[in-house]
Amino acid sequence: MTQCKCFGTYGPYRVREDGSPEEADVFCDFIYRFGVERFGIEYGLLLRGNEYTRRRIEQMLHHKSFPTQPGRRWIIARLLHIPPMLLGLQSLDDLLPHQEQAQTLLSRRPSVSQRRNIDLTEFQTALGAYLNSWRVCTVGDVVDEVMERIYHLHDRVLYVDKRQQLRMMEVLYGYHLLLATIARDYRYFGTAILHINKALKLAKLIENKQLHAHALYKRGFIFFDRWETSTQQDHTDLRRAVSNYDAAWQVGGITTVHGLLTSSISPHLAGAISLEGGHAHAHDIQDDTEKKNAFKWMELGGKAVDTHVFEGDTPLVRLTIQTYYNDMGSALVTTGDPDEALRQLHFVDRGADTQIRQHAYTDIQLARAYVAKKYYAMATTLATNALMAMRNANSNVNVARITHIYENLKASGYNENREVTKLGIALMTAQRPDLFL
Repeated sequence: MTQCKCFGTYGPYRVREDGSPEEADVFCDFIYRFGVERFGIEYGLLLRGNEYTRRRIEQMLHHKSFPTQPGRRWIIARLLHIPPMLLGLQSLDDLLPHQEQAQTLLSRRPSVSQRRNIDLTEFQTALGAYLNSWRVCTVGDVVDEVMERIYHLHDRVLYVDKRQQLRMMEVLYGYHLLLATIARDYRYFGTAILHINKALKLAKLIENKQLHAHALYKRGFIFFDRWETSTQQDHTDLRRAVSNYDAAWQVGGITTVHGLLTSSISPHLAGAISLEGGHAHAHDIQDDTEKKNAFKWMELGGKAVDTHVFEGDTPLVRLTIQTYYNDMGSALVTTGDPDEALRQLHFVDRGADTQIRQHAYTDIQLARAYVAKKYYAMATTLATNALMAMRNANSNVNVARITHIYENLKASGYNENREVTKLGIALMTAQRPDLFL
């Protein structure tokens, strides 16, 4: 007779020879807990876009004929929230085949063709085109070409005169910054930090205070995003972000005179550092004084980026007053004032169709505010709209932000709603499209 036993509060299940529960029993138990009809609907939509009938799922349960493909088993386990230990795993992701994406592209050395001369003007023009493309969609498909350009610059930079060397290093800085930004958007934060550190080293080497402050500012961005999109409760990366913004503030010689920012760097960059630095500080406040200071720096930064025109020679700093409203909304939700957050976010101008990321990010912050106010239907709609845009833009870092909203919705009394289920399905397809081919 087959031995059966309980595993914690689960079971009883038949026991395998290795002492683990019989997987088919676990799947049956959790499908019944979840609801047979509901499972058929959600599993069918995930796999093929059409619901499975109750009869089809009951046949599966009767014969205990569950999928053997790793991807499908992962989908079932995720959908049913099966604890990994019941499947003999440390993590449900251990079920998945290895996934190779842009991480490989961002870490390999390309084969470099011979090039007699480097036309720095053309290199700068190409860099500008890459950056403009990134604002619409994460341009992972150009990584090989960007890496090739970096290696050409590295091969030549030591063998040109000093004036050309300086200009070449500035262009090289921009390319490392571009790769750091692409890696950050894919959530390959280790690779992003590797390239931003190289950019920072170049800025120090040529003693360019503007680029030095800019690199610290961008590194703060990377650490903040890694903290905000993590599933851990560790605040180490948040404090690293704050530290980098504070260092950028010092390098840029930023101070206030008569309620306005002054600095030894461009006014727009100084405003960006003040705005984003204040935003990071607002997520790490300990008392009312720190909260007041964080919002003060954000207001000063918002005023600066709204007053001073973007400087085209500083890559990836093109903030607007819309950025200020989004950051204020984000900080206000975090500090417990969703009503004021909604007021600030409704100032965002939604007129420019080209600002795909900005509009979707606004929807993410609006959704967070509505979750805080327990307006779950509105939050679900906004999160779904944002996901569609961010998935099209290949922005994994923002998909991760939406995942946090989804987890909050699942923990609410609204978790059984069909629209929340559809959001969860859409998130799965965005996170692992290879499982649905």
